[in-house]
Amino acid sequence: KERKRKEAYIKQDYIYGEVCEFDWGEVKLFLDGKLKKIQMSVFTSAAGNYRNAHLYHSQKMECFIDAHVEFFDEIQGSYRTMVYDNLRTAVKRFVGRTEKEATEDLIKLSLYYGFKYRFCNTARGNEKGHVERSVEYIRRKVFSRRDTFESLEEANEYLQQELKRLNSKPQKLHQGQTAFDIFDEEREYLIPAMPKYDAARIATLRVDNYSTIIIDECRYSVPDDLVGEYVFAKIYPAKVFAYYNNEKMYKKGYNTERK
Repeated sequence: KERKRKEAYIKQDYIYGEVCEFDWGEVKLFLDGKLKKIQMSVFTSAAGNYRNAHLYHSQKMECFIDAHVEFFDEIQGSYRTMVYDNLRTAVKRFVGRTEKEATEDLIKLSLYYGFKYRFCNTARGNEKGHVERSVEYIRRKVFSRRDTFESLEEANEYLQQELKRLNSKPQKLHQGQTAFDIFDEEREYLIPAMPKYDAARIATLRVDNYSTIIIDECRYSVPDDLVGEYVFAKIYPAKVFAYYNNEKMYKKGYNTERK
């Protein structure tokens, strides 16, 4: 028992354009004077620690997809392998003790952009250690300096400015090269860019007696002559579009932006 073998960790080297890791993190910010828990999507390239992040109100599927779309659009390409932990938006169910089945949305996303996906073992954060450290690193380096904003859009603009600063810092483990320097070399190894994927979550909803449809416990107004009918909804992180007979519905004075 005393001589029981212990687990050994092996530091890996990565091929350019091969692996990128994804994770969610939480930050507490004051938005319009109110303290809110905000979700932060974080991508980190394994070869050069190039970091990308965006802020969302939730970790719902439309936010998960939108984060990928914005990241791939920023880098104008995609990595060959994306690494995830056991996110509900990525893992549909467990098959046996170690195998996992991906969600339909992740499968569609991977087929469109051409990447493969890999899931970490349970409670093995070291298997995606780059992004695990990046979540804490960005939270500490960016939002310890400022945590008060008028809106989520302003907070996102500030985050993008600070990420440029962080990605421009020399890295000791890479002979003083910055993440931008390494990514410039890595760019030609990426899968070629695709047009932006539609990041909407879709749903078919019945109009209730109040001429509203309910999405995530929030009511959205539709024309009152549609009571009892079914409408098709496209749900984005910050807006909702509703369609009836393939026509988009509009209502004067109605703001479709989600709060």
